[in-house]
Amino acid sequence: MIFINIAIAQNPIVTHMYTADPTARVFDGKLYVYPSHDVDVCNELQGSNGFCMPDYHMFSTEDMVNWKDHGVIMDQNEVPWGGKDQYGMWAPDCIYKDGTYYYYYPGVPADKSAFRRIGVATSKSPTGPFKQVSHYIKGIQGIDPGLFVDDDGKAYLYYGGGNGKGALKVVELKDNMIEIKGKAKDVEGIVYKGYREASFLFKRNDIYYFTYARIGDNNYQIEYAIADNPIGPFEYKGVAMENIGNGTNHHSFVEYKSQWYLFYHDWSISDNNRLRSMCVDKMEFNEDGTIIPVKPTLRGVGTPKAGDIIQIDRHNGIEKAKVSIVQGNQPRGFQLDYIENNGWVKFDRVNFGDGSLQELKVRASSENSGGVLELRTGNQDGPLLASVTIENTGSWNTWKTFTGKFTGTTQGVKDIVCVFKGKDSYLFNVNWIKFSAGDVPESNNTLAYELQEAPKPSVKNKLTEEELLRIPKKRGEGIAKIGEIIQIDEHNGIENARISPTQKPQPKGFQVGHIDDKGWIKYDRVDFGEGNLKDFKAMVSAGERGGTLELRLDAKDGPILASMDIENTGGWNKWKLISVPFTEQTNGVKDIVCTFKGDGANLYNINWIRFTSSSVPSSLEAHPLEKGYTNTNISTTKTKKVPVANKKQNPIVKAGDIIQIDKHSGIDNARITPVEGDQPLGNQVGYINDGGWLKYAGVDFGKGKLKTMKALASSGVSQDGILEIRIDSLTGPVLVSIKIPNTGGWKKWKLVSAPITGKAEGIKDIYCLFKGKGKNLYNLNWLRFSSDDVPSSKKAHPLEKSGSVSAAVPKASGGSTETPKDRARRLRDIAKGKKIGIPLGQIMAIKSGVGKYLSVQGENIAATADAIGEKERFTVLSVSGNVVAIKSMATNKLFSARLNQDGIPVIASHSGEPQDWEKFTWQKIGEIQFTLKAHNSGLLQVNEDNQNSLTAGKGSKLSIKGILAFEIIK
Repeated sequence: MIFINIAIAQNPIVTHMYTADPTARVFDGKLYVYPSHDVDVCNELQGSNGFCMPDYHMFSTEDMVNWKDHGVIMDQNEVPWGGKDQYGMWAPDCIYKDGTYYYYYPGVPADKSAFRRIGVATSKSPTGPFKQVSHYIKGIQGIDPGLFVDDDGKAYLYYGGGNGKGALKVVELKDNMIEIKGKAKDVEGIVYKGYREASFLFKRNDIYYFTYARIGDNNYQIEYAIADNPIGPFEYKGVAMENIGNGTNHHSFVEYKSQWYLFYHDWSISDNNRLRSMCVDKMEFNEDGTIIPVKPTLRGVGTPKAGDIIQIDRHNGIEKAKVSIVQGNQPRGFQLDYIENNGWVKFDRVNFGDGSLQELKVRASSENSGGVLELRTGNQDGPLLASVTIENTGSWNTWKTFTGKFTGTTQGVKDIVCVFKGKDSYLFNVNWIKFSAGDVPESNNTLAYELQEAPKPSVKNKLTEEELLRIPKKRGEGIAKIGEIIQIDEHNGIENARISPTQKPQPKGFQVGHIDDKGWIKYDRVDFGEGNLKDFKAMVSAGERGGTLELRLDAKDGPILASMDIENTGGWNKWKLISVPFTEQTNGVKDIVCTFKGDGANLYNINWIRFTSSSVPSSLEAHPLEKGYTNTNISTTKTKKVPVANKKQNPIVKAGDIIQIDKHSGIDNARITPVEGDQPLGNQVGYINDGGWLKYAGVDFGKGKLKTMKALASSGVSQDGILEIRIDSLTGPVLVSIKIPNTGGWKKWKLVSAPITGKAEGIKDIYCLFKGKGKNLYNLNWLRFSSDDVPSSKKAHPLEKSGSVSAAVPKASGGSTETPKDRARRLRDIAKGKKIGIPLGQIMAIKSGVGKYLSVQGENIAATADAIGEKERFTVLSVSGNVVAIKSMATNKLFSARLNQDGIPVIASHSGEPQDWEKFTWQKIGEIQFTLKAHNSGLLQVNEDNQNSLTAGKGSKLSIKGILAFEIIK
């Protein structure tokens, strides 16, 4: 076994490899962390959901500064019941009971009985070796095992992930710790809306804290609920850590040496939410036991001493310098760069011991003449301890260690400030500093960290010859032409996306999938001929949020030729042909780059792209692969929702006018979406990220006697955002800066305003710059400004007046007026219903064979009601033939059977056109009884073991058994 000492007191705490899902435990006075392990070397057929996770390491510390990597404690192919080379070793846990350490982990079963099963391995030491139990825990399935042993010796397993009430489970374990005692129960009392995972329970002062990660309005956040027992029901208390810009988060809480800590992960080092790194920060409680929300820090928790590496880029304050991913042959981490004269960085809590200080070392690089690093205490003008001269190293990526003697001294724990001096525009880069002292003899030793190059993880490719034949082809030497199908999966470079086998019903081949925001794929040598380009086409699918696909020339930041918005197509296997006109022209042989934009990860899939040109008449005809697909032209298609505008269509606006900035002339790091909340139908600017911007052309500021700028905004995050409006360019004069606070939710709109401090006259273009911390800062509906030149502009606009603006919301079309075409369609559907016995359009109740009526409680559906009330009323909608959708009259939401790791719960979760998982086949099995079969699974049935919840059982056979049979009560 290999042991690696890592002296890192800052976040992330481990940088030589990618670690996620950290579970922290204290055994015999030492703190151990059991994380999962992300790697970046899986090929296109390995891993799941874009994650590549082959094994488990574990780490330990006694001072929260120096961490020891105990090496691989379990490999995926050691699991006796697991599928081989699955790269799916997700979040684990380890617990101690009666002299044995039990290691729990989710694995992909070879028998394909579930998405994940939970296995156990045992050891007499917290560091292993661990011996595998021959079988997985029977009676349960799911991910993210979390263990808790109570004071009475009883052990509990928490697990699961998904949507709906039953996503997270708890079950008591037998004394042998490898079998369940009784049946698993739903964790009750938490927020059920949104995807949930990462169960972890701890106990403090006789309060049981159930914690979990949930995708809420602010994406992944860590929430908690409390109870007076380990099973619940729990009482929801709030958020323990807000979203930190992660694709995921997964956590644990632990008390060590009288201090509580929260362990979690981010992806700051890799800039890839599938390559994560574990972090830790201190946490505190209020007097009533509630958790004070934890703010993630760069600095972390440790107090480094002589001999420890100090990553000053994990700072507590910085000026005239920046932090970037470290460059060159250095271990993964960060560096200080763009350092200017008189710049400084502050780093809190360094232990100088008895003050017998010797040498200061600085790992630095410079392409210029270098400069001097001064080490001071307190602040940038504090007492000088040491100076180190840094010289030219040959390049910014060539690193050397420079040394200087201490000329001053100090004792105990102090805050330090590194001050930078020099004459060039940019002086040098700094990776880390380290000092030696007489009271710590080993501080003079040279650490491996000072010498080693960046480690490169490797995983052997164990694919069979048959599987290797299925690996995607790389780009050949040919030249693609106008009208041809361009398989961009045969690429010349890719980032934040993966190549995987094409989903049906497309022909066998490969697709670009797992597409994340800011990803891209490059394809060399496309012959655009004489130009005269007409349409850019793409075969795409999206099962969730969608995003934007940009076609660029030569590079990921090259000129944009065309851009298309991709919406949810109804499922990852539901392909749609989208076409948009070229907005710019080119000709001849060029390289192209497709860039991907959207909110977060897994935006959409792309099978192929194709171009047409009026110079190539044959390209204007439909290609064989296009046949059978409606050519959806984004610029002309009408949707049931308000059309998403991406170009300014308004006349010039003036003081007092409502400025609908969604009708923009350019946008980046933000998206146009239908407006939500109590606002008139229209669009909003949403998914606004730090550094984003929007251009609006043609604002008449008159003679420039400007007063106030107003914005209608909403926000569901705690931190304030800033809207900065500039004139004519992104770097133009600032006209006004408006602070946008939390408004109580993304659908809660608030009018915010600020006095205009800049100047502008006549007709100008304005640029809205978005500033704040991370992603999803706020939403914007419209702007309005006032001027002394236009007295009426100082009066409140109807959309500003107090009270609900919903009075201005127009009624949706198609109210009570039925057109002749609507009436004919309705009568035809009723005729179909009579033929197959479906009561279409009627308001009814549905009675289960177990004797209870189906009832909707929030999103959940269960056979629990003894009488018919508002929540027990439904209507059946015709899709085609005997295929129907079912809608709750109480919530206006459709029945949905969406697959997750714990089975297929049926919930009422969606309004609008029925998606595939909201379509059910209706079949009579008697005079009054019928069954419903979900299109993506099996027959609907009542789960009597889970509070009579409604589920879609895979592979269930036709039967008049009570749990499968239903009848209509009109």
